[in-house]
Amino acid sequence: MLGERDLRLLDELLSRSPLAIIAWDANYRVTYWSARATDMFGYASSEVMGKTIDDFDLVAPEDKPLVRELQQRLDGVDNVRTLVNVNRNHRATGEVRTCRWTTFALQDSTTFHALSYAEDITESLAAQNALAESEERFRSLFEYNPDIVMIFDRDGRIIDVNEAAARIDPRAREQYIGLHFSAFVDADDVAKHDEYLRLALAGETLVHHARVRSLAGQPLEVMITTVPLRRDGEIVGAYSIIRDETEIRAAEGALRSLFEHNPEGVVSLDRTGQVIDANDAAIRMGGRVRENVIGSHFDNFVPEHERARASAAFMRALSGHPVSLNVESTNVDGSTIELEVTLIPQYKGGERIGVYGVVQDITERRAAERRAEMQSLRIRNLYFIAASGDYPDVRMRASLEMGCHACDLTLGAVVEIDAGTPRIEAVYREPSAETVDDDEIIAMATSVSGLPGAAIPVPFRNGIAMRLDVAGDPYGALVFADAHGAAREFSSTDADLLGLIATLIAGTIDRSRQRARLRAMAYFDALTGLPNRVFLAEKLRDAIEVAQSRLGRVATLFLDLDRFKDVNDTLGH
Repeated sequence: MLGERDLRLLDELLSRSPLAIIAWDANYRVTYWSARATDMFGYASSEVMGKTIDDFDLVAPEDKPLVRELQQRLDGVDNVRTLVNVNRNHRATGEVRTCRWTTFALQDSTTFHALSYAEDITESLAAQNALAESEERFRSLFEYNPDIVMIFDRDGRIIDVNEAAARIDPRAREQYIGLHFSAFVDADDVAKHDEYLRLALAGETLVHHARVRSLAGQPLEVMITTVPLRRDGEIVGAYSIIRDETEIRAAEGALRSLFEHNPEGVVSLDRTGQVIDANDAAIRMGGRVRENVIGSHFDNFVPEHERARASAAFMRALSGHPVSLNVESTNVDGSTIELEVTLIPQYKGGERIGVYGVVQDITERRAAERRAEMQSLRIRNLYFIAASGDYPDVRMRASLEMGCHACDLTLGAVVEIDAGTPRIEAVYREPSAETVDDDEIIAMATSVSGLPGAAIPVPFRNGIAMRLDVAGDPYGALVFADAHGAAREFSSTDADLLGLIATLIAGTIDRSRQRARLRAMAYFDALTGLPNRVFLAEKLRDAIEVAQSRLGRVATLFLDLDRFKDVNDTLGH
């Protein structure tokens, strides 16, 4: 019969093992708790003696039903003597560990009814899971890789191939298994590829270009990356990732044929970025001579702030990926030009030896696009000004402000010239900008107001002015100026815009005149110019409303003229 003394002796024998010993009575209360159990779970023997799994937090709640079922099976009629299970256990600190339990039904003794060996397998289980996950990732990369992947044994025979192989040769995968790599290369190249395999089996990773053929005999230009295949630390073979570059090589041949006759600039760069060749269109593009271009690094033709981006694009093309970008460059006179550059990998003998650059000068096109975009923005702004609320002063000021921004000037003014006497009707000045003298503004306005023919913008030393007509009659002038008097270039687009602004301002002035005229007709007597009855009624109503709001009163004084009717009848109204 097994007793406590025997358990202590067994515990001493297993002191260097990872096993913890726990004994249970017939009611599955703890009757023995080894020193290793204390180390493993953090509970002292005095804390657990006489307790079941429900009395302290040893077994995770979700695993308790399984443990109770195992206890019942040991006590059942099936004569089960040994059971093994894995469950989650809590240390005294609350940490969760995964343990493997082996439980024996010992004897009929109520004190030592069952004996359990517990082993902490948390780390080993995590390692197994990580290994399984790694193998799954490898399998996913293998199966779904867009490039062909072949796995070889140490003799160079295929032991597996992915589905991508079907794109160049629609055969069943099983037909590849067992083939030697020599089935895909010319006889003269077998020795070279055999050396590649030998180096891979020695632990090297190789990248090389090759001419191979499919099983159907179709010639292919490929890039092959060969990597050692390890299992349990030992190299058991190799796998090759094969990228079909046949179409890229064909494109390279076509590109080379276009090099000399291409109307766009074409340059050839070596792997370091030096220009080794350029067609005539590229030489003419920068106004340079061939001797100053060939042998120079492309950095010499790119401003410093563009070099990092240009270098990144160059390296991407050098890695086999065509790329396009817009970049600034400089002409021989120091002026900036804008280029659209397409970089294409350059091959020779299956190796990438540099980059082709197809260059187009888009300076004029980009300038035209910017002008069109700016003009579109100006027209939109004019529309919003024209559609704004009926506030003539606000609309006129907004029109002048927009004209200043469009012409890069700091002052805009509307000058009225009535009976030869000029007067500044409205003005906009850029905040904190130096002002322009009023006499100078009036001088510019006076010089254009009397010009015959259609109103057109006239440039001055420090701005631009044009005659302003309202309802077909001369009104004055529209003036835009700058205190510094810097020279400005005014394009036909600027002239069109100023014409639109002048039209908008003239319309605003005309509408103000019409409103003033209508108001006079509504509120003043046409014969005498005195306020009429409607004017009196509105003023009286306003006075009454103001008096009521202030708790006051209004008095009206009425004066009558005796015999006024006789005057009207004899002399007329």
